[in-house]
Amino acid sequence: QDYPAALRDFKHCTSIKKKYTNGYIGEAVTYISMKQFGKAVKAADKALEVEPSSYLAHYNKGLALYDLEQYPAAMNEFDNVLLLRSGYADAYVYKGLINYASGNDKMAVDNFTQAISNSSDNAMAHYNRALARLRMDYKAAACDDLQRAADLGYESATVLLKIHCQKANSVPVKENK
Repeated sequence: QDYPAALRDFKHCTSIKKKYTNGYIGEAVTYISMKQFGKAVKAADKALEVEPSSYLAHYNKGLALYDLEQYPAAMNEFDNVLLLRSGYADAYVYKGLINYASGNDKMAVDNFTQAISNSSDNAMAHYNRALARLRMDYKAAACDDLQRAADLGYESATVLLKIHCQKANSVPVKENK
């Protein structure tokens, strides 16, 4: 994970070919990995100048804006992703995270459900839908989601299963294999 070397390589590529969308997207992804979210937004913007219809540029810009807690702008980017690539599960996950952070649990559940309908093995969507359902006091449905997330290998789900879903005198929840 030599991020400075990766950035040098991407910058070298874009200096040779100014309209190299994937080079700018690579920069954005690298900056996100380095937690330099402002620079990630700028790199994604460069990609969008070259190719306005790049769903990956919109997605990575949305990720960076999400991490900057600029939720309305991030939501707009994830909406753009879905206009360009309907059914992109991770865009629905982040829309759900934004709605959850904003206290809009019902909309968050709807977003996570959309993600799951497009990618049934999306552990992050199952886990976060469970969190929203717990906050809405829909414990049985939340426990089902936590079990599915745990079955998919989402470690935090196993902890919450033990806290919220084990019944007295019942069989313990399934452990990850």
